[in-house]
Amino acid sequence: MNNTLTIRQDWSNDGYLRISGDRTLRRYSELRQQQYEIPARDYGVFYAFSKEQFHEGCEDLIRRGLIRRGEKVESFGAGAYGTADGMRRLLDTIEGINRQIAHECDPLEVYAYEYDNHECHLDADGDQKAVELVVKIFGKRRAEKALQGKRIRPFYAIS
Repeated sequence: MNNTLTIRQDWSNDGYLRISGDRTLRRYSELRQQQYEIPARDYGVFYAFSKEQFHEGCEDLIRRGLIRRGEKVESFGAGAYGTADGMRRLLDTIEGINRQIAHECDPLEVYAYEYDNHECHLDADGDQKAVELVVKIFGKRRAEKALQGKRIRPFYAIS
């Protein structure tokens, strides 16, 4: 059994990566899934993309005693609204999972996963989105060390 991490671009599969010998991809996928499944509502945050959804989200915050009628909620971008404290706690929870990823996962494997996830093989920015995520989670120094000479389509330096 070969335990050496191998990453190669497969043009017979539209340029997606073929990864073998990975040790932490399953764990990374599990932790990312935990982030996606965080119940933002429990933190006093909701997502709205219409006036109706916004009204329903505000009414839910009122019913749960998180705001009073007439009190304004904050917009956090990307359709997220709620209380500042709630958003802070939600972001703290997300960052806690990112710390777990940094402790438990291999940055090169995360890079390969995110390269495919963001379809970097199609992107005019090369692997920029995958690299940005690896730097965010692992820090610049660790990302540079893990990715040195192993990046696919490195249009930009790690920053």
